[in-house]
Amino acid sequence: DAVERSESPMVVTTHDPQNPTIIYANRSHEKLSGYNLRELIGLNPRLFQGKDTNRDSVRILKYRLQHYDYWEGTMTNYTKNGDPYVVRLMIFGVELVNRERLFVAIKKKV
Repeated sequence: DAVERSESPMVVTTHDPQNPTIIYANRSHEKLSGYNLRELIGLNPRLFQGKDTNRDSVRILKYRLQHYDYWEGTMTNYTKNGDPYVVRLMIFGVELVNRERLFVAIKKKV
């Protein structure tokens, strides 16, 4: 499918702004982060954050997600091995046909 073959790293999480859990990540994200999908399922996407992740950006992101709002910004994330990388993130909510809400994050390495 197109999402799986996309060169843009993507992660899909549950719609819980306080404690989202990863339900999907495409292969491009696996290559970027070093985590495979099996390792990520059920984990909180905060695992990509670390000492150089901007806390103000995280606070704003959390606020926007609590209001089911779009957020775009640059953030330092970390690979499975602890190496930092900078990404431009677009995070937005989607509502499925069954009215289930999810968050989608699309990353672009800067």
